[in-house]
Amino acid sequence: MILKFRQNIATWFLNRKIKKQNRVAKAVGFNDAKKIGILYDATKEDNYQLVKKMVEGIRSEHKEVVAMGFINAKNLPRNRYIKLGLDFFTKKNLNWYKKPVGPTIDNFVKENFDVLINLNIENAYPLRYLAAATKASFKIGRFNNSNSGYCDFMLQVEKKTGLDGLIDQSMHYLKIINSNELQKA
Repeated sequence: MILKFRQNIATWFLNRKIKKQNRVAKAVGFNDAKKIGILYDATKEDNYQLVKKMVEGIRSEHKEVVAMGFINAKNLPRNRYIKLGLDFFTKKNLNWYKKPVGPTIDNFVKENFDVLINLNIENAYPLRYLAAATKASFKIGRFNNSNSGYCDFMLQVEKKTGLDGLIDQSMHYLKIINSNELQKA
């Protein structure tokens, strides 16, 4: 019963955050994006390695990229270290209704991303909150009713496809989008 109460409070705060946000959504393709943000569940080492490879690929295209991974544990695993552009937060960084808090979180939310790629396959609330809180011009995520309030472009990717499938689809469609052509229409 307490868990349900906390979830209801969390949903109320998230909806309030979305309504108060003065964000103008604008389709931004990969070619026009200068700064890209990525959100993902970094609890599993495989997910971290996939996103690390994605970040390296985006950087090779001369784009600035910051990835924020949520680790569903109290502490960072021993083999994980915060590196430039690969940040993490854990359960220690959540308030009582699971809102992410702290300086690293604040810095991520304040970034003016051209594109935010939400790779939240498990629909973790802390990642949903961050995706909603950022002021990114264009937000991409997996199709899910809870993402409809803040995602500008949603991909129909089955959960069983996994993170690598969501990454592939996100990058595929992001590279197809031509911002200049959309603005002329």
